[in-house]
Amino acid sequence: MSEYSVVVKAVLLLLILPLTAPSLGQRIARPIMQSSQPLLPAVGVWSPALRTPLINNTSLVPGSSLTVDLNVTGVNSLTSFQGAIQYDPLILNATNLFFDNTIYGPNAPNYAQFASGQVLLQIYSPGPAFTGNGTLVHILFRVMGLGTSALLIDQEGLNPGSIGPPTPHRVIQGNFRNMPLRTVVPDFSTSPNPGPMYTSEYMMGKIAVGIILPQGPLLNWTASDINTTLTGITNAMQFWSTRDPRAHLQFSYDIHIRVPSALEPINQPEFQEQVWINPVMTSLGYNQPDAFSKVRTYDDDIRAKLGTDWAFTIFALESTGQGEFPEGGYGHAYLGGPWETFSRSATVAFNGGSYFEAVPAHETGHIFHATDEYDTLKEWSGYLNAPDSDLSPGIMNENSLYVSPSTALQIGWADFNGNGKLDILNTRPAVKINNPAFIINQTSFTVNGTAVDVPYPRTLQFQGPDISINKIASVNYSLDGSSWLSSQPYDGAFDNGLERFSISLTQLTAGSHSLTINATNTAGNSASTTLGFNVNLPTGQVRVSFVKWGAQPAYHHLDLSETVGQTFFFLVESQGTSTAYLSFRLNITSDNRSLQLTGPVLQIGANRTMMFNITWVPPDRTLRYTVNATLYYSNNPQGTWTFGGAKNFIFTVASTERSQGGSGFKVV
Repeated sequence: MSEYSVVVKAVLLLLILPLTAPSLGQRIARPIMQSSQPLLPAVGVWSPALRTPLINNTSLVPGSSLTVDLNVTGVNSLTSFQGAIQYDPLILNATNLFFDNTIYGPNAPNYAQFASGQVLLQIYSPGPAFTGNGTLVHILFRVMGLGTSALLIDQEGLNPGSIGPPTPHRVIQGNFRNMPLRTVVPDFSTSPNPGPMYTSEYMMGKIAVGIILPQGPLLNWTASDINTTLTGITNAMQFWSTRDPRAHLQFSYDIHIRVPSALEPINQPEFQEQVWINPVMTSLGYNQPDAFSKVRTYDDDIRAKLGTDWAFTIFALESTGQGEFPEGGYGHAYLGGPWETFSRSATVAFNGGSYFEAVPAHETGHIFHATDEYDTLKEWSGYLNAPDSDLSPGIMNENSLYVSPSTALQIGWADFNGNGKLDILNTRPAVKINNPAFIINQTSFTVNGTAVDVPYPRTLQFQGPDISINKIASVNYSLDGSSWLSSQPYDGAFDNGLERFSISLTQLTAGSHSLTINATNTAGNSASTTLGFNVNLPTGQVRVSFVKWGAQPAYHHLDLSETVGQTFFFLVESQGTSTAYLSFRLNITSDNRSLQLTGPVLQIGANRTMMFNITWVPPDRTLRYTVNATLYYSNNPQGTWTFGGAKNFIFTVASTERSQGGSGFKVV
């Protein structure tokens, strides 16, 4: 057995809870104090001030060991701790406790019981109460298997923790993972964004919710019942959206009220809902062969309509005076969608006091692959294939309005590298050039490429494709270290996880060049690629450009009593294998007047550098002039002329005397 020590700081500060267990349907989790009060003590298996909450180390193979330190942070007069530290026994097994260098010393009075999946602890101070921050106990774990395990403190189980007196606190839980990630190879042929069959793979981003209230022949939806039901559903979505701001959850709604149904839905067997969903969806215009196909198509439609990443449907059933389905149930959903169904009201539901919010919130957890945590069945689910933790307080266990760490993992909420971003959302793009050319025999060239977002890998590949909801936000390029410019998307906008783009390079000079292309996704992450290429200009082609330019006098002021003209000089370079023809053009502006002058056609030999001077005589009044000098060149003076560069000059005529100047210029 190899020894591996990992320090995971845990903050243990628990409310005093009643020793009698609450009855079914009445158990309500204590609310989490939000991080708007960062100085509050915390409840959990780590301290944000001391250490990351997550152990993410693939070297911790089965048979190795690790040490987890449980800590208290920011407590006053702490005399004892009592609680249960929970984990997944298929992944970890607690084997021993140590008290060296802890707040109560190496001989701290304690009682510990090791059970499957938890350590029951009672720790006491042998002397004065403790105030401040410190370690309570070191727990040695042996790694049993590869996978993911929550690390949490049970506040409401059979052995509730107690630190008194009660004080406001925050709850922060931790996780362990030692399973290596799969490698995702960028696929430049297919968008990683979710397709029609994948409408709720993990709970992040924008979500469209279709709300359908069927109207059967026996029970009528009243305005009051409709309002109560819709308010409950939106409150349920608000519950989810406020649990973890890193998920960036936003919900939009597509609502259909009193959709006709020949059958009374609440009177049908709960799990034979297709018999009434099928015709209800047909009345909404969907003609696919079965209820699942109809609803899946509807989900995909409202996703496109509302511009969201995911979509699912809620069928809320009027049940006044009846409550439950014939078998006694009141709601269910399918893992991964496409729908959830629940009775508008029921008398036997868990957390009945918050029924209208808690029940749709619970079923929505199923839509995004969370499993029940009240049934004592160990189940793995979700994009991360994470295990549940039965009897953990939370929305998936008796509908208490809290999200357990195991449920959070099942719906994809994990930050295994501790960088403050959910791993599934923290993707990076990849970019490639589709038509790389390393030798170009022309002065213009169009580069085509593809940028794609690379998804975070799904734990089990056979459960579906790797999916990202991020998009390519921009693709920019720089030639030879120049300023960044924007490329052009083929479809007119950067708004998909896969984007094809083009870059038009013009006025290329002979020699070596370097083109860098940078793609950025909506998560703010970037990737780049570089193309090195050479431009060789064949016989008959030529490139002419300004090398240097200036004006005399250098201070750009003219005194017409001393000089009769302004001289500009240009150093011009030609590249190619043939003689070039060139022409200078001046565009002169002052106040509201403008003048355009074109010089004679000149010649420059192949691969030559020549100096040209241009003298222009201004008109006879004191003005501020702007002169734009432009170079054009051609292989044939009777053919097409190409732009070769431009330069602006600004100067002032200082004399008020009339000059003998004209409007022409001469080139030397």
